[in-house]
Amino acid sequence: MSRIRTSAVLALAAVAATIAAAIVFIRPPVGPAFHGTDLGPGVPAPDVTLLSGDSARVSLDDFRGRAVLLFFGYTTCPDVCPLTMGKLRRVMERLGEERRAVQVVLITVDPDVDTPAAIHAFARRYDPAFIGLGGERDALQAVARDFGVYASEPSAPARRLEGHEEHGDERDHGLPPRLIAHSSYLFGITPEGELRLLWSEEATVDEIAEDVRALLEA
Repeated sequence: MSRIRTSAVLALAAVAATIAAAIVFIRPPVGPAFHGTDLGPGVPAPDVTLLSGDSARVSLDDFRGRAVLLFFGYTTCPDVCPLTMGKLRRVMERLGEERRAVQVVLITVDPDVDTPAAIHAFARRYDPAFIGLGGERDALQAVARDFGVYASEPSAPARRLEGHEEHGDERDHGLPPRLIAHSSYLFGITPEGELRLLWSEEATVDEIAEDVRALLEA
């Protein structure tokens, strides 16, 4: 499937998830009944190759054989990002031994502030097995576009922070918070590399954990 077609599927799915309460879609069953938005089988996840904390190149293909939970966020986010990462930590706890077959990946939407080391350290603060990815602005924007992820221009100038321990201290230094409105969907990718599920921020820990187990068994 072409990158254009994949992006179109993602954009349509995002719209569907937003207005699902108002529109009823009639479709034949394609497998397990998921709590999240089911994109159906056969949708390959877009290519992703970015930089990890040690500047090594990491691709989603590196995680074949494991389900991937993918989220886009940034280290100085005041609300949805820490809430989502905390939720993912609890999902992994809920999965128990099955967590070995799952990889959580966080991709930054704020490359002007988040170095690969900073976003990776931020992810690992929630769970040592989580991975954070960064890179050049053009590469990150291309990945976000391929997944249909929106990110606004920041509300305040960048203050480059090389060390993760400094993040979250902007207001203590009298600086305004740096706010970026961005898509809050969580993406579920099968062990075969297919983009299968979207969860909104309203999805509960139990719902996501149940869906992940179904992904692993599908």
